[in-house]
Amino acid sequence: MDSATIFIVVIVVIVLVIATFALARGYDKKHPKKEASNQADIEPITACTEENGMWANIGSKCKTLASALCALGIIGCIICGIILTARGSKIRDGESLIIAGLAVAFVGSFASYLGSIGLYAIGEAAEKSAYAAKYIEKLEAEKKEKENKTE
Repeated sequence: MDSATIFIVVIVVIVLVIATFALARGYDKKHPKKEASNQADIEPITACTEENGMWANIGSKCKTLASALCALGIIGCIICGIILTARGSKIRDGESLIIAGLAVAFVGSFASYLGSIGLYAIGEAAEKSAYAAKYIEKLEAEKKEKENKTE
């Protein structure tokens, strides 16, 4: 590959990385989750907010870690793919390196995304279970209040 092609590939990679981060950071803010009207009076919480330190908000931390690992994996695969493709274009009969570079860039990026889905799901489950526990506590407190009023 000549220098102009490498420059274009690098620009495309940078645009893709910026778009990935923009989508990952901005999607939840632009599309808030709709909640049922009976849950509107419960403040939004994250997992383990009563604890302090390393384990506070663990669901949110798992989701952030999943997003970061996915982004780093995609960036790493694309960089390795560019390096392999560039090396393959410089040597004679380097078609196999070019194909390997493209495979690493595309298949590796997709594998990085698939690998992060599990960790993100764990973080989401932790947040939802903490929210459900808080809602159950609120319902139990209301039930006890009603029982005390009737006595």
